[in-house]
Amino acid sequence: MRYRENRGESAAEFSVHKTVEKAVYVVRLHRLLLERLLNKTGVYRSQHQILMDIARFPEASQKDIAMRHHVSTATIAVP
Repeated sequence: MRYRENRGESAAEFSVHKTVEKAVYVVRLHRLLLERLLNKTGVYRSQHQILMDIARFPEASQKDIAMRHHVSTATIAVP
């Protein structure tokens, strides 16, 4: 209660703030877990994202994938 009074937040604003904090925490945990698992495979997180994109869109061209990830087509081609 004191937190809301000090910041001038309503109960709804306080609730939204707490929900966002929890969501950010979950995203951080997910990233850490993913990186821990990927480190065992030798795949980097950015490579994992591209592999997931290819799995979702198997008919996508190299150019399509590069555009979605804001990288050059040469970057996509690097093993």
